Amino acid sequence: MISALTEALSVREKDLDAREEQLENDRQDFEKIRSVDYSNTNPSDVLDLNIGGVKRSVLRRTLTSIPDSMLATRFSGRWDDSIEKDKDGCFFIDQEYSMFRYIIKFLRQKAIGDGKRHSVPDLANIKGNAHPDKYEDFYEMVEYYGLTDAIYPVVLKTKKKDDPGYDLESGNVIRKEWTHFLLAPYGHSRRIKTFEVTLGIVERIQIGWHTLGLSLKLVDFNNGIGCGIGDIEGTLALDLKESSFLVDGAATPINDLEPSKGTVVRSEDFGRVWYVNGNLVAPFSRKKWDGMEKPLQSRYSEKHQLCPYISVSGQIEITSVEFGEAMKAV
Repeated sequence: MISALTEALSVREKDLDAREEQLENDRQDFEKIRSVDYSNTNPSDVLDLNIGGVKRSVLRRTLTSIPDSMLATRFSGRWDDSIEKDKDGCFFIDQEYSMFRYIIKFLRQKAIGDGKRHSVPDLANIKGNAHPDKYEDFYEMVEYYGLTDAIYPVVLKTKKKDDPGYDLESGNVIRKEWTHFLLAPYGHSRRIKTFEVTLGIVERIQIGWHTLGLSLKLVDFNNGIGCGIGDIEGTLALDLKESSFLVDGAATPINDLEPSKGTVVRSEDFGRVWYVNGNLVAPFSRKKWDGMEKPLQSRYSEKHQLCPYISVSGQIEITSVEFGEAMKAV
Protein backbone atom coordinates (compact mmCIF):
# COMPACT_ATOMS: atom_id res chain seq x y z
CA MET A 1 0.00 0.00 0.00
CA ILE A 2 2.74 2.43 1.02
CA SER A 3 4.81 1.42 -2.02
CA ALA A 4 1.90 2.08 -4.38
CA LEU A 5 1.24 5.46 -2.75
CA THR A 6 4.89 6.43 -3.03
CA GLU A 7 4.93 5.51 -6.73
CA ALA A 8 1.75 7.52 -7.35
CA LEU A 9 3.23 10.56 -5.61
CA SER A 10 6.39 10.21 -7.67
CA VAL A 11 4.39 10.18 -10.92
CA ARG A 12 2.39 13.17 -9.71
CA GLU A 13 5.57 15.06 -8.87
CA LYS A 14 7.05 14.40 -12.32
CA ASP A 15 3.82 15.62 -13.93
CA LEU A 16 3.85 18.82 -11.88
CA ASP A 17 7.52 19.42 -12.74
CA ALA A 18 6.77 19.01 -16.45
CA ARG A 19 3.81 21.39 -16.26
CA GLU A 20 5.85 23.97 -14.38
CA GLU A 21 8.58 23.78 -17.00
CA GLN A 22 6.03 24.16 -19.83
CA LEU A 23 4.44 27.19 -18.14
CA GLU A 24 7.83 28.84 -17.82
CA ASN A 25 8.62 28.16 -21.50
CA ASP A 26 5.22 29.59 -22.52
CA ARG A 27 5.87 32.69 -20.42
CA GLN A 28 9.25 33.25 -22.05
CA ASP A 29 7.76 32.81 -25.53
CA PHE A 30 5.05 35.37 -24.69
CA GLU A 31 7.61 37.89 -23.44
CA LYS A 32 9.59 37.52 -26.66
CA ILE A 33 6.54 38.10 -28.83
CA ARG A 34 5.49 41.09 -26.74
CA SER A 35 8.97 42.61 -26.97
CA VAL A 36 8.44 43.62 -30.63
CA ASP A 37 6.34 46.77 -30.52
CA TYR A 38 5.23 47.77 -34.02
CA SER A 39 3.89 51.11 -32.74
CA ASN A 40 1.42 52.42 -35.34
CA THR A 41 3.01 50.50 -38.21
CA ASN A 42 2.05 47.16 -39.74
CA PRO A 43 4.25 44.04 -39.74
CA SER A 44 3.20 43.57 -43.38
CA ASP A 45 4.74 46.89 -44.37
CA VAL A 46 7.17 46.64 -47.29
CA LEU A 47 10.37 48.44 -46.36
CA ASP A 48 12.66 49.83 -49.05
CA LEU A 49 16.27 49.35 -48.02
CA ASN A 50 19.56 50.69 -49.29
CA ILE A 51 22.12 48.10 -48.18
CA GLY A 52 25.58 49.45 -48.89
CA GLY A 53 24.31 51.02 -52.13
CA VAL A 54 22.12 48.09 -53.24
CA LYS A 55 18.35 48.67 -53.21
CA ARG A 56 16.12 45.86 -51.94
CA SER A 57 12.60 45.59 -50.48
CA VAL A 58 11.85 43.48 -47.39
CA LEU A 59 8.76 42.90 -45.25
CA ARG A 60 8.92 44.49 -41.82
CA ARG A 61 7.94 41.21 -40.17
CA THR A 62 10.94 39.54 -41.83
CA LEU A 63 13.41 42.00 -40.32
CA THR A 64 11.70 41.75 -36.91
CA SER A 65 11.27 37.97 -36.83
CA ILE A 66 13.95 37.45 -34.15
CA PRO A 67 12.49 39.01 -30.95
CA ASP A 68 14.88 40.94 -28.69
CA SER A 69 17.42 41.34 -31.50
CA MET A 70 18.76 44.78 -32.33
CA LEU A 71 17.47 44.31 -35.88
CA ALA A 72 13.93 43.70 -34.57
CA THR A 73 14.10 46.76 -32.33
CA ARG A 74 15.52 48.97 -35.07
CA PHE A 75 12.80 48.14 -37.59
CA SER A 76 9.87 47.67 -35.19
CA GLY A 77 8.37 50.97 -36.36
CA ARG A 78 9.13 52.96 -33.25
CA TRP A 79 12.31 54.43 -34.73
CA ASP A 80 11.38 54.87 -38.40
CA ASP A 81 11.75 58.66 -38.18
CA SER A 82 15.25 58.48 -36.73
CA ILE A 83 16.76 55.72 -38.91
CA GLU A 84 19.20 56.98 -41.55
CA LYS A 85 17.70 57.21 -45.06
CA ASP A 86 19.12 57.89 -48.48
CA LYS A 87 17.94 60.68 -50.79
CA ASP A 88 15.09 58.47 -52.04
CA GLY A 89 13.80 57.80 -48.53
CA CYS A 90 15.09 54.20 -48.35
CA PHE A 91 16.27 52.97 -44.96
CA PHE A 92 20.06 52.88 -45.11
CA ILE A 93 21.99 49.87 -43.74
CA ASP A 94 25.70 50.53 -43.66
CA GLN A 95 26.81 46.96 -44.44
CA GLU A 96 28.15 45.15 -47.47
CA TYR A 97 25.19 43.73 -49.37
CA SER A 98 27.26 40.67 -50.32
CA MET A 99 27.17 39.66 -46.63
CA PHE A 100 23.93 41.20 -45.34
CA ARG A 101 21.91 39.41 -48.01
CA TYR A 102 22.61 36.13 -46.20
CA ILE A 103 20.89 37.50 -43.11
CA ILE A 104 17.85 38.47 -45.18
CA LYS A 105 17.79 35.03 -46.78
CA PHE A 106 18.02 33.36 -43.38
CA LEU A 107 15.18 35.46 -41.95
CA ARG A 108 12.97 34.77 -44.96
CA GLN A 109 13.55 31.03 -44.73
CA LYS A 110 12.77 31.11 -41.04
CA ALA A 111 9.57 33.09 -41.63
CA ILE A 112 8.17 30.61 -44.17
CA GLY A 113 9.53 27.51 -42.45
CA ASP A 114 7.37 24.73 -41.04
CA GLY A 115 9.20 24.57 -37.72
CA LYS A 116 11.98 22.34 -39.04
CA ARG A 117 15.62 23.35 -39.02
CA HIS A 118 16.24 26.43 -41.15
CA SER A 119 19.53 26.68 -42.98
CA VAL A 120 22.53 28.60 -41.70
CA PRO A 121 24.04 31.14 -44.14
CA ASP A 122 26.52 29.47 -46.46
CA LEU A 123 29.81 31.03 -45.47
CA ALA A 124 31.58 29.17 -48.26
CA ASN A 125 30.05 31.74 -50.60
CA ILE A 126 30.95 34.64 -48.34
CA LYS A 127 34.60 33.77 -47.98
CA GLY A 128 36.55 34.24 -51.18
CA ASN A 129 40.20 33.55 -51.84
CA ALA A 130 40.84 37.29 -52.01
CA HIS A 131 38.97 38.00 -48.76
CA PRO A 132 39.96 35.46 -46.08
CA ASP A 133 38.70 37.79 -43.34
CA LYS A 134 35.05 37.62 -44.45
CA TYR A 135 34.21 34.90 -41.94
CA GLU A 136 35.03 37.14 -38.99
CA ASP A 137 33.35 40.14 -40.63
CA PHE A 138 30.15 38.15 -40.99
CA TYR A 139 30.30 36.80 -37.43
CA GLU A 140 30.77 40.34 -36.10
CA MET A 141 27.83 41.62 -38.14
CA VAL A 142 25.58 38.82 -36.85
CA GLU A 143 26.67 39.61 -33.29
CA TYR A 144 26.08 43.34 -33.81
CA TYR A 145 22.47 42.79 -34.83
CA GLY A 146 21.83 40.38 -31.94
CA LEU A 147 21.21 37.35 -34.17
CA THR A 148 23.91 34.96 -32.95
CA ASP A 149 21.60 32.76 -30.87
CA ALA A 150 19.18 32.41 -33.80
CA ILE A 151 21.65 31.84 -36.62
CA TYR A 152 24.13 29.79 -34.60
CA PRO A 153 22.07 27.86 -32.02
CA VAL A 154 23.39 25.22 -29.63
CA VAL A 155 21.76 22.13 -28.14
CA LEU A 156 22.40 19.73 -25.29
CA LYS A 157 22.90 16.21 -26.63
CA THR A 158 22.56 13.00 -24.68
CA LYS A 159 22.08 9.35 -25.60
CA LYS A 160 19.33 6.95 -24.71
CA LYS A 161 20.59 3.63 -23.36
CA ASP A 162 19.29 1.64 -26.32
CA ASP A 163 19.59 4.32 -29.01
CA PRO A 164 22.79 4.86 -31.02
CA GLY A 165 21.55 8.33 -31.96
CA TYR A 166 21.25 11.44 -29.84
CA ASP A 167 18.44 13.02 -27.87
CA LEU A 168 18.46 16.77 -28.44
CA GLU A 169 17.47 19.11 -25.62
CA SER A 170 17.06 22.87 -25.33
CA GLY A 171 19.41 24.85 -23.12
CA ASN A 172 17.15 24.34 -20.08
CA VAL A 173 16.90 20.80 -18.70
CA ILE A 174 15.80 18.97 -15.57
CA ARG A 175 17.21 15.52 -14.81
CA LYS A 176 16.61 13.58 -11.61
CA GLU A 177 18.93 10.81 -12.74
CA TRP A 178 22.68 11.34 -13.27
CA THR A 179 22.89 12.43 -16.92
CA HIS A 180 25.71 13.54 -19.24
CA PHE A 181 25.27 16.22 -21.88
CA LEU A 182 27.40 17.44 -24.75
CA LEU A 183 26.85 21.15 -25.46
CA ALA A 184 27.14 21.27 -29.22
CA PRO A 185 26.59 23.55 -32.24
CA TYR A 186 23.36 22.75 -34.06
CA GLY A 187 23.39 22.97 -37.84
CA HIS A 188 26.72 24.80 -38.06
CA SER A 189 30.40 24.23 -37.29
CA ARG A 190 31.31 27.21 -35.15
CA ARG A 191 33.35 26.08 -32.16
CA ILE A 192 32.17 26.89 -28.62
CA LYS A 193 34.96 28.70 -26.78
CA THR A 194 33.14 29.98 -23.68
CA PHE A 195 29.89 28.98 -22.02
CA GLU A 196 27.91 29.85 -18.92
CA VAL A 197 25.60 27.64 -16.87
CA THR A 198 23.05 28.86 -14.31
CA LEU A 199 22.04 26.26 -11.75
CA GLY A 200 18.58 25.47 -10.51
CA ILE A 201 18.24 22.98 -7.68
CA VAL A 202 20.96 20.39 -8.25
CA GLU A 203 21.96 17.29 -6.35
CA ARG A 204 25.26 16.93 -8.17
CA ILE A 205 26.96 18.91 -10.94
CA GLN A 206 30.23 18.62 -12.90
CA ILE A 207 30.84 21.17 -15.66
CA GLY A 208 33.75 20.80 -18.03
CA TRP A 209 35.28 19.89 -21.36
CA HIS A 210 35.90 16.72 -23.35
CA THR A 211 38.73 16.30 -25.85
CA LEU A 212 37.10 15.60 -29.19
CA GLY A 213 39.12 13.13 -31.21
CA LEU A 214 40.09 10.83 -28.32
CA SER A 215 37.16 8.46 -28.90
CA LEU A 216 35.26 9.48 -25.77
CA LYS A 217 31.67 8.29 -25.93
CA LEU A 218 28.84 9.06 -23.56
CA VAL A 219 28.62 5.37 -22.82
CA ASP A 220 32.11 5.61 -21.27
CA PHE A 221 30.54 7.32 -18.27
CA ASN A 222 28.30 4.30 -17.70
CA ASN A 223 31.33 2.03 -17.40
CA GLY A 224 32.35 3.76 -14.16
CA ILE A 225 30.02 3.93 -11.18
CA GLY A 226 29.09 7.56 -10.64
CA CYS A 227 31.60 8.86 -13.19
CA GLY A 228 31.09 12.27 -14.72
CA ILE A 229 32.93 14.74 -16.89
CA GLY A 230 36.40 15.25 -15.44
CA ASP A 231 36.55 11.75 -13.96
CA ILE A 232 37.88 9.98 -17.04
CA GLU A 233 40.82 10.42 -19.38
CA GLY A 234 40.60 13.26 -21.87
CA THR A 235 38.29 15.42 -19.75
CA LEU A 236 38.54 18.32 -17.32
CA ALA A 237 35.82 19.77 -15.11
CA LEU A 238 34.78 21.81 -12.13
CA ASP A 239 33.04 19.58 -9.58
CA LEU A 240 30.93 21.94 -7.50
CA LYS A 241 29.58 19.33 -5.11
CA GLU A 242 33.05 18.08 -4.17
CA SER A 243 34.66 21.56 -4.42
CA SER A 244 37.42 20.40 -6.73
CA PHE A 245 38.91 20.80 -10.19
CA LEU A 246 39.30 17.58 -12.15
CA VAL A 247 41.79 16.77 -14.92
CA ASP A 248 41.84 13.19 -16.23
CA GLY A 249 40.26 12.11 -12.94
CA ALA A 250 42.87 13.78 -10.72
CA ALA A 251 41.28 16.24 -8.25
CA THR A 252 42.65 19.56 -6.99
CA PRO A 253 40.64 20.96 -4.03
CA ILE A 254 38.97 24.37 -4.36
CA ASN A 255 37.30 26.08 -1.42
CA ASP A 256 33.58 26.81 -1.13
CA LEU A 257 32.09 25.55 -4.38
CA GLU A 258 28.89 24.15 -2.86
CA PRO A 259 26.22 24.59 -5.57
CA SER A 260 23.02 26.47 -4.83
CA LYS A 261 20.07 27.68 -6.85
CA GLY A 262 21.06 30.68 -8.96
CA THR A 263 24.80 29.90 -8.97
CA VAL A 264 26.41 30.96 -12.26
CA VAL A 265 29.42 29.02 -13.57
CA ARG A 266 31.35 30.45 -16.50
CA SER A 267 34.12 28.61 -18.32
CA GLU A 268 36.23 30.62 -20.75
CA ASP A 269 38.87 29.86 -23.36
CA PHE A 270 38.21 26.10 -23.59
CA GLY A 271 38.38 25.59 -19.83
CA ARG A 272 41.50 27.61 -19.05
CA VAL A 273 39.59 30.27 -17.06
CA TRP A 274 36.70 29.70 -14.62
CA TYR A 275 34.30 31.98 -12.74
CA VAL A 276 31.68 31.11 -10.13
CA ASN A 277 29.20 33.93 -9.47
CA GLY A 278 31.63 36.38 -11.06
CA ASN A 279 34.56 35.35 -8.87
CA LEU A 280 37.67 33.95 -10.51
CA VAL A 281 38.21 30.37 -9.39
CA ALA A 282 41.98 29.83 -9.58
CA PRO A 283 43.46 29.42 -6.10
CA PHE A 284 46.72 27.97 -7.40
CA SER A 285 49.89 29.30 -8.96
CA ARG A 286 50.51 29.45 -12.69
CA LYS A 287 53.11 26.71 -12.28
CA LYS A 288 50.59 24.41 -10.62
CA TRP A 289 47.98 25.16 -13.28
CA ASP A 290 50.50 24.38 -16.02
CA GLY A 291 51.15 21.06 -14.31
CA MET A 292 47.45 20.17 -14.30
CA GLU A 293 47.02 21.31 -17.87
CA LYS A 294 50.09 19.45 -19.19
CA PRO A 295 48.28 16.13 -19.79
CA LEU A 296 45.90 18.03 -22.06
CA GLN A 297 48.32 20.32 -23.89
CA SER A 298 49.01 17.78 -26.65
CA ARG A 299 45.26 17.66 -27.33
CA TYR A 300 44.96 21.32 -28.29
CA SER A 301 45.99 20.53 -31.86
CA GLU A 302 43.63 20.77 -34.80
CA LYS A 303 42.81 17.09 -34.40
CA HIS A 304 42.08 17.30 -30.68
CA GLN A 305 39.53 19.98 -29.85
CA LEU A 306 37.90 20.62 -26.49
CA CYS A 307 34.09 20.59 -26.42
CA PRO A 308 31.77 21.48 -23.49
CA TYR A 309 30.31 18.64 -21.43
CA ILE A 310 28.05 18.68 -18.38
CA SER A 311 27.16 15.88 -15.95
CA VAL A 312 24.20 16.76 -13.76
CA SER A 313 21.47 15.53 -11.50
CA GLY A 314 19.09 18.48 -11.18
CA GLN A 315 18.20 21.57 -13.19
CA ILE A 316 20.50 23.73 -15.31
CA GLU A 317 20.16 26.41 -17.97
CA ILE A 318 22.74 27.42 -20.56
CA THR A 319 22.63 31.22 -20.22
CA SER A 320 25.51 32.28 -22.46
CA VAL A 321 27.65 30.86 -25.27
CA GLU A 322 30.52 32.48 -27.13
CA PHE A 323 32.08 31.09 -30.28
CA GLY A 324 35.55 30.92 -31.67
CA GLU A 325 36.56 29.71 -35.11
CA ALA A 326 34.73 27.05 -37.08
CA MET A 327 35.33 23.50 -35.88
CA LYS A 328 37.73 21.53 -38.04
CA ALA A 329 36.96 18.05 -39.25
CA VAL A 330 38.47 15.20 -37.22
